[in-house]
Amino acid sequence: MTTILAASIKRERKRLGMTQDAVAQALRPHFPGGLYPSRATVANWEIDRADVPAEVLPWLARLFKVTTDSLLGLPAKAARNVLTAESNLGAAEPAGDGHAAAVDFAVGAAGADGSAARGQGGQDE
Repeated sequence: MTTILAASIKRERKRLGMTQDAVAQALRPHFPGGLYPSRATVANWEIDRADVPAEVLPWLARLFKVTTDSLLGLPAKAARNVLTAESNLGAAEPAGDGHAAAVDFAVGAAGADGSAARGQGGQDE
């Protein structure tokens, strides 16, 4: 059984008339860790034999001219609800490309100077 993401990659690639090799070539400048995807990498994503690195999802969406939400099978209404909830929380506004900016919800993880948060009495907890 393939996941929604696997099916979406295959569907969008075919919609644009691209080969698996063309997708791999287009993603090479954006692939993490200095590794390069191959035709086999894309084929494995499409049959759900390998995971797509999270860092690659936005680049796939741009390549296919869709949103990351649509690649993941999220309905447009759900995406709007998430953005509305983030706006109500005072979170970052969506980036210019239509994707919500990353929001760090960790409170007290580090001070403004990068120092670790301390418990009462200045002792590490």
